[in-house]
Amino acid sequence: MASTPTQPAGARTSTDSTRHRLLTAAYELLLDEGYHAATVQSVARRAQLTTGAIYANFANKHELLVQAVLRRWIRSPEAAPLRVAVGDGEGDVGIDELAALLARQLSEPPEPEHRLLTEVTGAAIRDQKAEAMLRASIERIEEVAEATIEQAKADGRIDSALSTEALVAVVVNLYLGAITSKSFDLPQPAYEDVLAVLARLDLAPPDKPENADAEANSDSSG
Repeated sequence: MASTPTQPAGARTSTDSTRHRLLTAAYELLLDEGYHAATVQSVARRAQLTTGAIYANFANKHELLVQAVLRRWIRSPEAAPLRVAVGDGEGDVGIDELAALLARQLSEPPEPEHRLLTEVTGAAIRDQKAEAMLRASIERIEEVAEATIEQAKADGRIDSALSTEALVAVVVNLYLGAITSKSFDLPQPAYEDVLAVLARLDLAPPDKPENADAEANSDSSG
């Protein structure tokens, strides 16, 4: 059986360095000039590379710019669910941690990444590969939320009668909606206030009255 050719270590290092320079240049241009002004040519000039280097590493402008923004976003505290889902060693998210993550997402002040994520999303949905990258990030958040909610149901922290699918949708829409809100520089609530609101949304099953079973038996026998 013929062995598969491997890329020399030096070549891999060179490729990684090129990608790093391109992603950094693309992100800087997005911040300075916005999505539509960040062209393949302008990214190449800022990175001091050729446009050929871009097409050797990325399918097109959409993929380059989406990766540039997601690369920065995934490092942020607000993107913790993405890192947990891809298994970077942070461990599982409990229901209290998920509430804290949502509170942080809803209360942190706007950052440049929020506007860039909104810009990139609007443009990327016209490109199948770029859209798939964004959709994969959303699916990771859904996976973390679903696993957390199912565990909370098993622990009695959330009413098991509630739809997991609906709860996941609420979490994801709050998470993504906060990004859009911040992209418009809308005022954000205080972290403690958001936690207080989430705490008041009592999803745990109510305590069963001690005589509930006796009453039920009495009704059935009557």
